[in-house]
Amino acid sequence: MSVAAIGFLYAGATLSVMLAGIPIAFALGFVALAFMFLFMPGSSLDTVAQNVYEEMASITLLSIPL
Repeated sequence: MSVAAIGFLYAGATLSVMLAGIPIAFALGFVALAFMFLFMPGSSLDTVAQNVYEEMASITLLSIPL
């Protein structure tokens, strides 16, 4: 499947979830997670999880709410 086709499929899925009444942030997150599990290899998912954890542990980002 081409990149453009995946993009159009993602846009359509996001719009349909938003039109179902789900808030925008949750719709984007849900559809993004679904597409990550469907179209990314398993080893890439581990890397994504590790990068998110490292960014959340950043001392600079932790100081913003304080």
